[in-house]
Amino acid sequence: MELRQLLHFVPLAELQAMNEEMRSATEELEASREELQSLNEELVTVNSELMLKVQEAARVSDDLQNLISLVGVATVFVDRTLNVKRYTSPAETLFNILPGDRGRPLQHLTHWLEYPKMIDDLRAAFESLRKAEKEVRSRDGRTFLARAIPYRTDDDRIDGAVLALIDISEQKAAQNQARESEEKLKLAAQEIHDFAIVVLDDDGVIVSWNVGANRIFGFRSEDMLGKPLGAIFTAEDIAAGVPLQERSKARTYGRAEDERWHATKGGEPVFCSGFLSRIDAPGFSGFTKIVHDATRRKMLEGKKDRVLARERADHSEIRKLSRLKDEFSAVLSHELKNPLNLIHMKAEMLARIPEAQQIRRVQEVADSIQKSVLTQAQIIDDLLDFSRIQTGKLSLRFAPIDMISIVQSIADAVRGDFVAAGVDLQVEMPAAPRLIQGDRVRLEQIVWNLITNVTLPRFHVQQIMQRLTRPHSRRG
Repeated sequence: MELRQLLHFVPLAELQAMNEEMRSATEELEASREELQSLNEELVTVNSELMLKVQEAARVSDDLQNLISLVGVATVFVDRTLNVKRYTSPAETLFNILPGDRGRPLQHLTHWLEYPKMIDDLRAAFESLRKAEKEVRSRDGRTFLARAIPYRTDDDRIDGAVLALIDISEQKAAQNQARESEEKLKLAAQEIHDFAIVVLDDDGVIVSWNVGANRIFGFRSEDMLGKPLGAIFTAEDIAAGVPLQERSKARTYGRAEDERWHATKGGEPVFCSGFLSRIDAPGFSGFTKIVHDATRRKMLEGKKDRVLARERADHSEIRKLSRLKDEFSAVLSHELKNPLNLIHMKAEMLARIPEAQQIRRVQEVADSIQKSVLTQAQIIDDLLDFSRIQTGKLSLRFAPIDMISIVQSIADAVRGDFVAAGVDLQVEMPAAPRLIQGDRVRLEQIVWNLITNVTLPRFHVQQIMQRLTRPHSRRG
């Protein structure tokens, strides 16, 4: 039967109801389609986020693998049944692990470690969450720091344990060497006799006292350990707070040098030179005082100071006496010239008296007196010049001087005396004048002394002229 014929027999109300039902079903289908589309979009987003997480986890895994390879620590991961899950390449030689050993119990593998409690420490790590850290040795002589810790997952579950073995052989050897060196240094410090080596804590209490300190200060180590250092300071230094000042300076600047008198057990003072040094080491903070006995040097310095002071006093007295002597010589020379001038004048007057000019004996006596007076006057002048030189009062009057004329005049004046003494005086001089800057009186004295002091039969004044008339000479 056709649809139209069927509809002819269906009531209109039923048709309307069916139409409403179909429309409602269509709306429900549309809503379901929208929900499916929204769910599909959410699935795409979740899938993208999941891909990012997977990529990030892969990068983290790569970083972790590179980090483990770089560190080079032998590491073994086990599950709660102590089966091997993963391991690093350095662990292969220690445990003889092969790629096919994953999933095998760790206790079934042979290893090179002297570590009998390894399995117990791993089991305690995931059962009681107790971490273990100890030093173990391998059969080839290496030393490892073994650490057993729980293996935690992202959801904070304990899924086994991790065993890490860090090779500390070089550090251990360095520590042993440093410990041996420290022991040797301690032994050497304790046995040094020439230096007092005292170790103090931060409060200035003695923690070490060597035999050198015993020798210098007289106190034994059992008498000083645990006590302050004040026993070796004088009462004046203790009252002035010197021990505390030294520690404060050493704490601020790292070092406080010290030279002072110290006290000894027997009451005898001892002069010590040294320093107080700051110590800031792991496990200890304090000071080290190192001094040596400098009493002998101090006494010698005091003796030298006294000798030097005495020599300075003697030198000052000598200079004073020398100055008085020079002043006396100057005064005496001046006073002696007055009577000589009078004698010279009287002798000249005697020689000029008409009656005396006819008496040969009187003339000889007058001439002898004049010569003696001139000689004595020359001696007094020399003495006076020496005094002036000593007292710094000798004055020179510089002027252009012709040395040729001076030498010629002096040679002519003494020629008669030379002839009488049987000395042949020859003067050879250049014709041209030789001018120099000098004091005429002093130059005449020099030439006079050079000529009159000659004792050889023949004397050439030319050598004197060559010295006195050099072109570069400008002083008398």
